[in-house]
Amino acid sequence: MNSKSDWLQKIGEYQNKLEEYQKVVFCEEKLWFFGQKYFERPDYHWGNYVTFNGPHSDYFDTITNTWGGPKQLEAISSKQHFGELIFVSDSEIFLLLFSHFGTMCFYSLHQFNKNKRCWELFFEFEENNKLEKTPYILFNRMPN
Repeated sequence: MNSKSDWLQKIGEYQNKLEEYQKVVFCEEKLWFFGQKYFERPDYHWGNYVTFNGPHSDYFDTITNTWGGPKQLEAISSKQHFGELIFVSDSEIFLLLFSHFGTMCFYSLHQFNKNKRCWELFFEFEENNKLEKTPYILFNRMPN
């Protein structure tokens, strides 16, 4: 390997940079990009970049080497204490909203509709759940 071209190949040019930060997952031969917007949290004296407050989504098709084009997402929540995790399971993209202030609590699980390009509520956790209840809630009460 003598040059970058031996191990790195440019596959596409992004059309417009919409958000400074992105979360990226690979699902069904596509790289899915979820923008992160700055979310102020004045109750906690800080802020951070999150996906749940309505930035954009886009994808890059690794088969055709084309971009799908950006689409604005609706905000899922405006709660200041939420954290988020985006992951792929069984060829579906999910976003988990949780809080880890004091104890770990889960609030809702959203599935990304790849055709409509929006988050849809998949599962809402019981109120005041704690980490020790989660395996029961998550694995025994999820819809099929």
